Amino acid sequence: MINDAFLAENYTWDYKKHNAVSLIINPKIEFAFTRFYGLTISPMLQINKDRTYFGVGIGQMIGLLRKRKN
Repeated sequence: MINDAFLAENYTWDYKKHNAVSLIINPKIEFAFTRFYGLTISPMLQINKDRTYFGVGIGQMIGLLRKRKN
């Protein structure tokens, strides 16, 4: 039998399944630079009994905005 390390499994793992209820806070802050383009920043906080996670997302907004009312 040929023992090819590239095709063979080189480690094992155990799966752990659990469920938890989380509190997620994810506001989105939008910066419109023109009527057609803008950026978004969205910090996220996830809290549950097993872990606390914090992350930041950055996105783009592309589209047509309404004209301002005078």
